[in-house]
Amino acid sequence: MAHVREQIRLAAAAALMGLDTSGDRVFPDGEHPRTPGAMPGLSAALGKERNIGGTLKATTKEVEILIDAFAEGPVWEPAHNAMLAEIEAALYGTEDEDGRFFGGVATNLVYKGATVSRETGGAVEHGVLHITWTAEYQTEDGSAETAK
Repeated sequence: MAHVREQIRLAAAAALMGLDTSGDRVFPDGEHPRTPGAMPGLSAALGKERNIGGTLKATTKEVEILIDAFAEGPVWEPAHNAMLAEIEAALYGTEDEDGRFFGGVATNLVYKGATVSRETGGAVEHGVLHITWTAEYQTEDGSAETAK
């Protein structure tokens, strides 16, 4: 079994598959080919992780989920806005009846913000919406593959 943070990354990428704007153009390893056939598309990766508390023999952590939304052309804001709405619905749609996310491994999911960049030097001019979420999870000390 994988570390809980890896389980979160894979579950987030799976939740993004099949969205109306990006379809199956989801790259779960954080890399995007930046080619016309891959846009609009998404990549998902993990960023910083930090300890946010815990109890005796358990640690509560917060890990960043970094999602980049790629849209082709000189005007991409409408596409980014549509993609952001779909991404938000997909990620929050993983919440179960116990209020946990991503198959029960995350105890909370928080939208942190987004920034935009423009790339003109690749195979195609495009904009990238860099979106950051945080997922909170808890593991027993020494058992990083099982969420508590």
